[in-house]
Amino acid sequence: MSESLSKIPIDLAIEKINEYLRKIDDLLKKRYDEGGEELDELRIRIENFIATCLEDGEQRLKRYESLVYGTVAIAAISRQETEEEKQEQYESRLKKMRNFLNAIREELELKSKSGIPKRKR
Repeated sequence: MSESLSKIPIDLAIEKINEYLRKIDDLLKKRYDEGGEELDELRIRIENFIATCLEDGEQRLKRYESLVYGTVAIAAISRQETEEEKQEQYESRLKKMRNFLNAIREELELKSKSGIPKRKR
């Protein structure tokens, strides 16, 4: 893994992560049937960010997908879910996304404090 962690300036990467985290917080206030399409759009944006903007993005993307979707996919195939289960899955997925992004943000902030250059303004 590269020392910089990010292929883009660290402060810009942190800005994007904070944007994603705000969107996750907004989606957690909604029901799964209200926020489902927005969740799908956000998922794509986050996966693209991880794959293209972070060093070792492909490995991080695999860990992200495993964390966020690994057990959900198996449960979804086995039987029809109730409304309550769908809501729980929706919230669980968002919380896992938030946890993963928070971990990346913390790592970026530590790298930033250790003297890795920020973008020029």
